[in-house]
Amino acid sequence: MATVTSPTSVDQVKELIRQLYAPGQNPEWLKTAQRTLQGLQHSPDGWALAEQLLASEEDNVRFFGALTYQVKINADWKTLPEEYHTQLLTTLVSWLLRYQNGPSLVARKLVAVLTTFALHTIPTTWKSPVKYLAACLAAKSLVPTETAESLSMKDLVGGLNESELKVTLEFANVLAEEADKTDLVADRKIQVHQAIKDSMHDIVDLLGYCLSLRGSMREVSDSATTVVKAGLGCLQSWLLYSADMRSLFQSMVPDVFACLAHPVLFGAAAEFTAEVLSHSRSFFPRSSIQDLVQLVTGPWGQGKLRSQLTTAAQGDEEDDSSNFNQLLIALGETTSETIADQIMDPHMQVLLSMLLALLNYPGYAVADEEVSPLTQEFWCSVVESIAESETNLEAGNALTMGVVEAVWRKIRWPSVHIERQWARDVKDDFAGFRRDLGDLLEQCYPVLRLDLITRLMNLLEEQTGSPSNVSWEDVEATLFCFVSIADAVPENSEETDRILIRLFSGPLFALQPPDASLRLRHTILNMTGAYSDLLRRYPNNLPNVLNYLFSSLSMPTLSNSASKSILTLCSACRGHLTSELANFGKLYMSLSTSTDLGTLEKERVTGAIAAIIQALPREPQKLEPLSFLIEQISRDFELAQVAAEAGNFEHAKELALSGLWCLTAAGKALGAPEQPLVILSGETTTFDKSQSFWQKDGQILQSQILTCVSNVANMFRKDPEVMDGICQVIRIGFREQEPGPFVFPIVDVVDFLVREIEAQQQPMSACLLTTSSKFLASCNIVGTERVDSEVSRLLDTVLTCTSHALEATGLKENPDVLHGLFDLLAKYLPCYPKVLFAEARLPNFLRLAIIGLTLQERLAQQGACAFLSDLYARHFDDADLDRSASEITRAMGPEVMKQLLVAFGGAIQRTALPQVSEVFGNLLRRHPQDSKRWLTTLFAQPGFLSAQLQEATKATFLKQIVGLALGNKNRQVRDHVKALWLQSRGLENMSW
Repeated sequence: MATVTSPTSVDQVKELIRQLYAPGQNPEWLKTAQRTLQGLQHSPDGWALAEQLLASEEDNVRFFGALTYQVKINADWKTLPEEYHTQLLTTLVSWLLRYQNGPSLVARKLVAVLTTFALHTIPTTWKSPVKYLAACLAAKSLVPTETAESLSMKDLVGGLNESELKVTLEFANVLAEEADKTDLVADRKIQVHQAIKDSMHDIVDLLGYCLSLRGSMREVSDSATTVVKAGLGCLQSWLLYSADMRSLFQSMVPDVFACLAHPVLFGAAAEFTAEVLSHSRSFFPRSSIQDLVQLVTGPWGQGKLRSQLTTAAQGDEEDDSSNFNQLLIALGETTSETIADQIMDPHMQVLLSMLLALLNYPGYAVADEEVSPLTQEFWCSVVESIAESETNLEAGNALTMGVVEAVWRKIRWPSVHIERQWARDVKDDFAGFRRDLGDLLEQCYPVLRLDLITRLMNLLEEQTGSPSNVSWEDVEATLFCFVSIADAVPENSEETDRILIRLFSGPLFALQPPDASLRLRHTILNMTGAYSDLLRRYPNNLPNVLNYLFSSLSMPTLSNSASKSILTLCSACRGHLTSELANFGKLYMSLSTSTDLGTLEKERVTGAIAAIIQALPREPQKLEPLSFLIEQISRDFELAQVAAEAGNFEHAKELALSGLWCLTAAGKALGAPEQPLVILSGETTTFDKSQSFWQKDGQILQSQILTCVSNVANMFRKDPEVMDGICQVIRIGFREQEPGPFVFPIVDVVDFLVREIEAQQQPMSACLLTTSSKFLASCNIVGTERVDSEVSRLLDTVLTCTSHALEATGLKENPDVLHGLFDLLAKYLPCYPKVLFAEARLPNFLRLAIIGLTLQERLAQQGACAFLSDLYARHFDDADLDRSASEITRAMGPEVMKQLLVAFGGAIQRTALPQVSEVFGNLLRRHPQDSKRWLTTLFAQPGFLSAQLQEATKATFLKQIVGLALGNKNRQVRDHVKALWLQSRGLENMSW
């Protein structure tokens, strides 16, 4: 363990700071040294220490001195008597005057310290902080605050040199940023904002003068450049600070535009304008936007873009090209919503052509250029606007087709030779860019419709017309376009079908691209899946396509895409493929014994076969092929047993999971397509279960499935991943409307859950609780003696075993189990309240929820809050039941209220406040008078919650909070809770 001797003198402190910033220090020593120095900063002598360190000749020591001032102001402000506030202000400003010209890290930290001080003292000690600092800088010494107030800001800034202007701008900039993000309690935030607003004319005068300095600048950079750039940055911060003050700065718009035309300032001005257009658009009046459009689309802007494109085509880049591109895109986004109506305007047409040039930027996106990806969102907005417009249709269509042409060029992969030179991340980013452009193409379809399909099909037929001279990159790009628009193409449109079916009846599937064109094969496979409904309507093309898919399945690099398309196609066209079921069975048998096919691919093929089985018209017809399928899946479980007995548990687990995932895939595919209803077997009035084939002759298959999962559970009960796979199988039937092989009777489901929950050893699998919750959601008939009996049995098992599990391992170690428990209770509460309230079950669950309120694990905390909120807000139609709920919640009320206040006292993170506040509000509404009494009792305890919480704050909170809750003023309740949390932690007015 690294040791650090606690310093006993200022010189020793300085030496420790030198060592702290010296390179090559041991990490453990650094942590210890930092803790030691932080202890000194927080000590009562920290104020004096900061002063002594700032007087050093070493930059790092000076910086640490300034940092110490900031720590003291943030953490120990309340310990500084008010009569010392003015003295501290003059001390800090004196240091800034001394270090304004450097070192820069010390000067910047002092600016941050002064900002922190300002947010604690505005408007009492320090009424106009920016003007006061400017006055001191102009006088080169301290001036009385009263004197500074009487001075004109316009006169002051005129007397500042460029170095002093930069310091003033940095202070004003940081003040805007910190005032926006610092945690201030509600009343204090309003007070600070109003004080800043009252002195806003000082900021306007400062920024106006700084931007006007552009007129004195030469064509090459000079010392005034940094002042103007700093002024633009400061202006941006104030525009972001408050929308209600933006109009005060609009007189500076001409100065900003003039900076755009200045060679030296263009980059900073373009970046500023783009950012403001994106986040503070109201700064620019409508007329100014029009002026900006004319400026950018005029000779200056067109010439700049033309030069930039020429340079980019040669493989180079101009220095300020990115700033101009950002400006162009931001300007386009500003006008995107009205482009469809203004599309005939000459300036707008030029702007659109310029933005289209950016979409079609020279080179491959990501690898050669980063401009075109920035335009994707803009063009999505434009195309959406055109699709919704009823005017200028011809011009809108022409523009959209231009977008399509540009997209097609940008999505083309390079040749194999070029692609091999790309790094892995470049390939991934380019693929992501293609997906984004695919989304853009999908939005183009509602505008172009048949014209888009016709254009792409003609393009594809041109590309494949000469087999000896095919550009596979071009073909792949065109097919990618077809895949991208698949979801937008309407079904059962004879006009579009007549064109699209040419994809599958043409020569494409007969062409044999070289091995290097595996990406093309991938895209073809994706296309077959995307247009599976089209193939269902035109089944004559299925054999041709399936042959291609199955031949691809044997190729490791294509098996993933091939199996995905096989599953999609078989699911959509299942009714046309029942005659091929025997061949599918033989294929599956060969695949199940092959080592070439991965688990996921095997799972998908299993689902594909099961989907065809589901399409057989009569239930008895399904039994034989389904039994064969289950037998093949069971081989994995048998091999898993053998591997486990041989001690190869990892391989056994892989086999078991493979079998479970295949079972799940089969079960899901056997469900009727697009099954919307959630009903459990044996509990519905829509059919007679005694007449169900699966409850009679097919019951043996259900028993076979349950035996499989039970055997796996016996082998891997301690493995949460395997248990989750088992639960997935059990849950399949929860979504079925009618009986089926995976729709198990209620008793069997409860038997399984009870047995496995009781048999669980630590750590407990949360998936069992999740499955229990989903089981309850699937029961649509409640109140019958049989259902209530099974539900009670399950609930008691959950309560007993979960409580034991949590006691053995601790609540904090099992957040997923605790969350699963509360999710289960949320299902019980509306459907089975009598079961939940009976036999004193609810108080036991409430005690767990009370503990869960202040756990740092978000899952458990959210579950506890959701359950308690629902419990307090819910009222039952049954008067006796509602009375029982009120009695229980009232009896437990003091414990819940105490834990809620502990949470508000700082025991929870800030992000959890809204959820815990909701529990608090619902409890107040449920038991208003009792809540007020509980609060009064708790607040009367000395030092309860926090020593930093004032008695007046408690009294105000207690006086207002119940009335706000009863008035359903939830936002105000949250605000009061947040203020209590901040003050309890001493974080009000905090700034870092």
